[in-house]
Amino acid sequence: SFIDSVDHGMGWHSSSWFGDFYKGKPGWIYHLDLGWIYYAKYTHESSWCWHPVFSWFWISSTTYPYILLEDESWSYIKKDTNSLLAYDYGKMEWRSMNDLFPSENDSFSERIFKIQASFMSEENKKSEIAKYLLTGK
Repeated sequence: SFIDSVDHGMGWHSSSWFGDFYKGKPGWIYHLDLGWIYYAKYTHESSWCWHPVFSWFWISSTTYPYILLEDESWSYIKKDTNSLLAYDYGKMEWRSMNDLFPSENDSFSERIFKIQASFMSEENKKSEIAKYLLTGK
């Protein structure tokens, strides 16, 4: 993968710049703060990744905790005492990632709100809403 890490066994790894994570199926990692991330098109130092709140984003060992979103804007990820925060430079505000993660227990309106409030591009928001309307997922 693109993350230089120490293998602690049973799939768990730690990285000096990325923190603790679990390597799942090829292309998938579970980060203790960010949750499940799919990575593709990676080098030894960076990768394009997919996340349910950010959609596609670019991450690098030299820029993290800054991430480059697919619309070419940046976000900053910060662990707070009780939650994970992401700074939206477009809106110039901190947003709680806990409020944006989709959940199977979300009502219809909660899921639509989370998609609309996500960091996804407008095109991907429309696709995710359509997918949710068609499949319920």
